[in-house]
Amino acid sequence: MNTRYIKIALALLSLAEYMQNIAFASEYAPATISSNEEDKQQLATNTEEVKEQLDSTPEEVKEQLDSTSEEVKEELSPTLEEVKEQLASILEEVNEQLDSVLEEVKEQEPISPEEVKEQAPITPEEVKEQAPITPEEAKEAEDVMDEALDLAKKHVKHTKNYKIYHKEDDEAILYFKRVNFIDIGKLELTIHNPDSYDGIVNMLWDPNGPKNYDHLFDTGSFFRTYNENLAIIQQHYNGPDGKWNLYCYALAKKFQLSEDETAIVFASSDMSGPGNTYERYENPIVEGASIFKPDIYSENYIINGNLSQIFVNLMAFFIKKEADCVKITHISSIDYDAPLYVPQDLLKLLTSQKMVNVIKLREIFKKE
Repeated sequence: MNTRYIKIALALLSLAEYMQNIAFASEYAPATISSNEEDKQQLATNTEEVKEQLDSTPEEVKEQLDSTSEEVKEELSPTLEEVKEQLASILEEVNEQLDSVLEEVKEQEPISPEEVKEQAPITPEEVKEQAPITPEEAKEAEDVMDEALDLAKKHVKHTKNYKIYHKEDDEAILYFKRVNFIDIGKLELTIHNPDSYDGIVNMLWDPNGPKNYDHLFDTGSFFRTYNENLAIIQQHYNGPDGKWNLYCYALAKKFQLSEDETAIVFASSDMSGPGNTYERYENPIVEGASIFKPDIYSENYIINGNLSQIFVNLMAFFIKKEADCVKITHISSIDYDAPLYVPQDLLKLLTSQKMVNVIKLREIFKKE
């Protein structure tokens, strides 16, 4: 079996466990719960179908789901208790199957990511030698991020398409909207400490900044620097279960919009290099990113497939200092490069958890 799909299956398992544990907790708005039709499609899957999904290609799985859709439609909407019981049953059996499959994978891949990392590290100096920056590349990077800023300004405006997804309180609200089959989240956050403005900007610009508020974050770096405010960042994240580990490359730029307002914007393009074998990525939001194709010489533990790549369609932080507070508006759209049979609600949940983590900045920068 392709190890990439094993990792995706593990991610599904972790997120399903999370959904079972919170049991559609009351603090989440109704928008977090799938429609009846989506629930039927997800929960009507019996154990045999799960086995077939793990052993099949995404195309075969899609055909199987289509063939059973009419039967699913005839079923009644499950109650909350039935949902919990079905999830528990599926999780138990999928756990057993995945344990067996993972044992086989371990036999095929005896070298751990840590061992590979120790054997063949790539230093920043080596990266610079391998991929020199040309003036044309730097100009393309500038153009892509200028477009990304314009799009971020558009999506940061509140429209009727945005629906409340999670409300921590009146000063920390997460919304989501769906545009052209793409989920875009928006978090509005207020921090009552105007003196924290510079510290917040510095933390959000630091590629290792998420370590302060995201427990799944591993490490980050400026992988390729064009100037002090424009770079390609590389970041690694641990999976929810410690098995589905992720990495991403993204262009990042810091914009000084005014004396009291800064925007930090991120967007991925089709970055490739020797050994990278993932399918071509086209940014569905920042269309100009399709022309930006720098050669990225990844570390061996990435090339060997020990991490799964994700892509930032568009992410931004708008940080504004006011007389008595700092206001942050954060938007995010992530492509997890998941198979077609992975429910979009689970991927949205994963994005939402990363966005909700940003609320922890209030505690970090609270006024003494």
